[in-house]
Amino acid sequence: MLAFLLLAHLARAATCNPTTAADLQAPVTDGESGVIQLEEDPVRTAVTKADETLRCLTELLAPADVAAIHRLHAYGAFVAGDTAATRRAFGAARAADPAWIITDRLAPPGTPLRNLFNTSSLDVATETVKLPTGTLLYVDGIKSSERPQDRPALLQLTSLSGRVLATVWLTEDQPLPDWSAFASAVPVAIVALPKPPPSRVQKERNALPWWISAGGAVLAGGGVYAWALADHAHYVDTTTGMDEAQLAALRQSANTKVVISGGLGAVGIGLGVVALRW
Repeated sequence: MLAFLLLAHLARAATCNPTTAADLQAPVTDGESGVIQLEEDPVRTAVTKADETLRCLTELLAPADVAAIHRLHAYGAFVAGDTAATRRAFGAARAADPAWIITDRLAPPGTPLRNLFNTSSLDVATETVKLPTGTLLYVDGIKSSERPQDRPALLQLTSLSGRVLATVWLTEDQPLPDWSAFASAVPVAIVALPKPPPSRVQKERNALPWWISAGGAVLAGGGVYAWALADHAHYVDTTTGMDEAQLAALRQSANTKVVISGGLGAVGIGLGVVALRW
């Protein structure tokens, strides 16, 4: 079945001459001219031509271009005598391009066409559209998965990369085309799992060098301080027989060792704080 759908899609593509938004300008202009001249056939022909152009469209339409297509279909419904369909199509056009105003040349004041345009509703209820895997939907020029339930819409199906796969103008009561042939496999995104927090043992192992360094600094400071105490004891011993110069040198050495021991102690305390926070 899938092979049949793919072949059908390829056959459709083979019969299509790629078109762009610029190719829609001619049928839109012809339709407006038919309305101005009160000629029905040019309006019907313009609607048919626009639908054929949409079928082979290769680019996304802007909301203003979408509104022009809705207005063209409104003209077609008007010449066919379907005032309700005219009003609904005008509502879709006004919603897509609220700034557009119908001209006096196209519909003079007080004429039925102008009244239908002015009284068309902008309110709309929507329904969710189920899309083939690997595709996106643009509804009236805006990316959406919601289709209007009570007025027509111009739908464009695209690939995830933005390539236009299908374009169709549908009334509110028309079913969606079978787009299943456009489904494509979507690779599963590889999500990097967060690293688990380190265990308590890992934290202790990571902090071990800091504890060792802290302990070494404290021990070294204690050793130097003990050495300074020994010098002090030697200094106050009156039986050593040292002269004044020797005593001064011994005193200076003891004081230096006290300063060094204090510095080593401070370093040890700092390393201990680092180890606690590591």
